[in-house]
Amino acid sequence: MSFIDPIDALSAFQRLNRTRIERLSTLLPQKAHFFLNVLPLLFQTNDPILPGFISQATPVGIVAYQPNNAVLDAAKTINHAFNYKRHSLHHYPLRGLYLINDNGLLNYHVDVEFDLWLVYAEPITPEQLELLQQKITAICDWAYSFLQIKLSGHLLSEHNISNQIASSDLDRFYANGLVLAGLTPSWWAIPPANQTVLTAANHQDAIDFGALNSKKNNEQSLLDQSFEVINNAMDSNLESCLSLIFQKVQLEQYPDFLWLSDLLKQAVYSGITDPMLLDSNHLKLNYITTFCGDAETVFIAQQSFYVHSRERLSKTVNLALYPWRRTVIEAYYKIWNWPPNTVELLDKRDDSHYRQSLNEYQNVRLQITNTMQSAFLFAQQHKINIEITKQKLTKKFKILFENELDVINALPFSFKPKSAEQQLYLARTSLSDNWQINDLPATLSTEPLYQHPSLLNVLAWAVNNQLLTKASALQFVDQRQKVKIGLVLDLIQQLLQSPIKTSADKTVPLDFDKQAEINSVLLFANLEHQTTNVLTQQGLELTSLQTDPLNYANNKQSLVASIEGLIRSTWGQLHYVIYTGPTALLDFLSTIIQWQPKLPSALTTKCWCHSENHGQKISRRLETVYSDVITHYVKHASSGDYLIAVADRFYKLHWQQGLVDVLPLNNQQSLEQHLAAERDIFSASKLDPLLDKEGLFKLLLNQQLTNRISLFLLSKNNGITLYIVDDFGTLLKQPASDLTTATLVNQYQQFLNKMNINYDVTFFHLTHSTSTGWQISEIDEVNISLNRSTSLPVQVELDSAKENAHCAIHCGAKTFIGNINDPSLFKQVSDLLLNLRKTNSRYPLYINQLSFTSGQTYTTRHYIIVKQKIETLLNRAEILSL
Repeated sequence: MSFIDPIDALSAFQRLNRTRIERLSTLLPQKAHFFLNVLPLLFQTNDPILPGFISQATPVGIVAYQPNNAVLDAAKTINHAFNYKRHSLHHYPLRGLYLINDNGLLNYHVDVEFDLWLVYAEPITPEQLELLQQKITAICDWAYSFLQIKLSGHLLSEHNISNQIASSDLDRFYANGLVLAGLTPSWWAIPPANQTVLTAANHQDAIDFGALNSKKNNEQSLLDQSFEVINNAMDSNLESCLSLIFQKVQLEQYPDFLWLSDLLKQAVYSGITDPMLLDSNHLKLNYITTFCGDAETVFIAQQSFYVHSRERLSKTVNLALYPWRRTVIEAYYKIWNWPPNTVELLDKRDDSHYRQSLNEYQNVRLQITNTMQSAFLFAQQHKINIEITKQKLTKKFKILFENELDVINALPFSFKPKSAEQQLYLARTSLSDNWQINDLPATLSTEPLYQHPSLLNVLAWAVNNQLLTKASALQFVDQRQKVKIGLVLDLIQQLLQSPIKTSADKTVPLDFDKQAEINSVLLFANLEHQTTNVLTQQGLELTSLQTDPLNYANNKQSLVASIEGLIRSTWGQLHYVIYTGPTALLDFLSTIIQWQPKLPSALTTKCWCHSENHGQKISRRLETVYSDVITHYVKHASSGDYLIAVADRFYKLHWQQGLVDVLPLNNQQSLEQHLAAERDIFSASKLDPLLDKEGLFKLLLNQQLTNRISLFLLSKNNGITLYIVDDFGTLLKQPASDLTTATLVNQYQQFLNKMNINYDVTFFHLTHSTSTGWQISEIDEVNISLNRSTSLPVQVELDSAKENAHCAIHCGAKTFIGNINDPSLFKQVSDLLLNLRKTNSRYPLYINQLSFTSGQTYTTRHYIIVKQKIETLLNRAEILSL
C-alpha cells in the first residue's frame, strides 16, 4: 500500500480538523453554535466579564493562537461589554486546547460528554496550577449550565505528557480529537509504517503525545475500552451496537487488531479526504464489514450506523439539513441490500410500539452478551484480573436484561415504546389460571405479549411498559366470570394515576453500586380474593361498634383476604408480591422491612380496595398500619417489635439484625404480659393504636432507650402502681401499695445502684385526666441515705435464677439459708419480724440488694422479677403469721 507524503498528510489532517470543528458546531444546539470558536478565547484572557474568570494571576495565553474577528463577535453574544485588545505575550503558558468527540459527526446527543484537554507548559507553581484547575472547572460548569454541553476538563503537563495518558485515551484523542487552539499532534505527520519513529514532525509547532504501538499493556487498555463501551451500551439502544460489535471484533483480532486511530491514519495516508469517510463511525463499520464473518451481526452494525445518523431515507427531503451526511447515508443504503421495509421500520423508531421496541431490545441484548463474553474470555486468556469490573457489569446486565421471579419485567427506559397501543386484548380462559394481554386478537396471535395469574401484575406490566394509557381501548373477557369489567377499569385508573406511570414516563439516574432501596409502595386489597360473611351472604349488611377492618364486628373477622403489593426500587425495578389469609398484612410488612427502607417516600403508601361496602375503611386502615410500622422500623432499625390484633388474635412483628418474623402470640396472655416477655437485646416495642386507645403504653414505650431504665409511679387511692421500662425495652408492672413515693424511689435507687450498672435511671410521675389523657413528669432526684432508712435492710444472694435456687437472705445482722421454693425459709424470716415488731401493724420487707453467686450475667428484667417474687414470698409469709 502506497502512502502520501507526511507533509501532505499533515495538511490533510489540518483540513480534516477544521471541517470537523465546523460540522460539530452546526450539530450543536442553535444557541451553542458559537461555542467551539469561543472556547479557546476563554483561556487566552482573564476578563472578569467572561465565563471562567478566577483571578488575574491565572495562567492564560495559548501558543500560536490569536482570535479572529468572528471569534470576538461571538464572544460578545456572551457579554456585549466584552472588548479584546490583541497583543503578544512574551511567554505562552498554555500549549494547546483539545476536545475529544467520541460520538463522531453523524449526529449530536445531548447526553454526550466531551473530554477537554488543556496542556500547560513547565515550569508552573502549585498556586498557578490550582488557579488553572479552577478556571477549567468553572468553564465546564458554565457550558453545562447555560448551553447544556457536558465537558470533562483535564489538565496535562507538556513535560513527559505521553506517560500521563492511557493507550485507550490516546486512541480516542488521535481518532476523534479536535485541535481547538495551539500545537498540533506530531502523530499526524508520522506515517503508519513508522509509528514509533519521531520524524521531522517534531518541530516547534507540534507536540508529541506518544505512540500507541510503543505503549505497554495494550491488552489492559483495550479491555478497559471494551468495558466502558459495554457499560454505556446497557444505558443505550440500537445506536450502541456499532461500537459494541467493533470492540468485539477488535478483541477477537488481537494482537493483530488495529486501534481506531490506526484506521484513521491509514485512511488519511491512503489519500481519502472525505470527512464522512474519515469519521470514526464509518471507520468502525468498515472494520466490522471487513473482519466480522457473521452477516447478521454486520446487518445489526449497519442498522446501528443508520439510526445513529438520524437520517430518514423513507421520507422525501428536498433540502437536507446536513447534505454531507445524507449523501453518505444514501450511498451506503444502495450497497447494503437490506430486506424490504427495513428502512421504514427504523424510521418509525420515534413512534415505535411495543413489538418493535422488544425486537430492538432483544437484538441489543444479544450484542451486549456477545461482546461481554468476548471481553471476559480475553481477560482470561491474558490473565488479567477483572473480578470487580466483571461483577459490576454482570450485576447491571442482570438487573436490566434478565427476568427475576418477583420482578415485573420491563424494557429498560432507552427501549421503552414511544407510542401506546390503541387496542389491547385482556383475557382469562377457562383452561388457564393466567391473565393474558396482547396487542392482537386471539385469532391472530397464539402467544400473548405477557401473562400472569394476577390481574394486577398484568395491568402493571402494561402500564410500566407504556402499552396501556388513557387513550388505549381494551377488550376484556373473563371466561371464569369472577372479575367484572368495572373492577378492571377502576384498577387501570388507579395505576395510571400512580407513581408507576410517573416512573415509566421519565428516566432517572440508576446507581447499581448502591444497595437497592424502596422508592415507592402501592397496596391493593381483595382484588381477586374476597372475605365471606354469613350475614352478608344472606343479603344483610353487618353493622357493629367493632369497626376495625382487621377485627370487624362481634366475631372479630378480618375483612382483608389478600394483599398485593407493587414495590418500585431505586434500581428502577417493579417488584410484585401477594399474600393471602389473616396474616397477609403482616407478611407484606415483613417483606417491606427486609428491604430496610430509609427513603422518606417509602414511609407511606397508597392503598386501594375495590370493596363497595368497606373499601375506603380498609384502605385507610392499611395505610395507617403501614406508616405506623415502617416509621417505627426506621426509628429502631436494628431491633424492634410491633404488636397488633388481627381476627381476634395477637401477633408480633419482630425484626432483628436483618431478619423479620411474624409471631402469633398466646391469646391467653394480656398485652402487659407480652410486653414483659424476656428479650436477648434491646428491642423497641410499639402497639397498634387500636390496642392502646388511651395511649398509656405509647407514652411509656416512648421512653425506651438503650442504657436507660425508666420507672413510672402511678399514684391512686389504694396505693402506687410502678411501671418499669428496662434497658432492653421490656415493660414491667408492679403494685406497691404500702410505700410512699419517696420511699419507693429511694428503695429502687438503692436496689439499682447495688446492681453496678452503668445505665441512666430516671423516675417519672404518671398521671391521667379526662381532659389531658396520660402524662408524665420527671421526679427530682431523691438523696439516698441508708442511715435514715426506716425499713429493715434486706439483702438476698442466689446461686442462680432457677425456681429451686439456693438462697441466703440477710435481714440486718441475721442470715437465713435455704432453697427459694422452701416455705420454711420464709417462715423463719416472718418469725424474726414478729419478734422485731412492737405493734400489730404490717412490716413489709423490700430487697435493697440482690446478687447471684454463680457469676452468670443476668438482665435487669431478671433482677426485677426475682426481686418481686422474693418480696411477694417474704410479705405473704408475714401476713400468714399475723
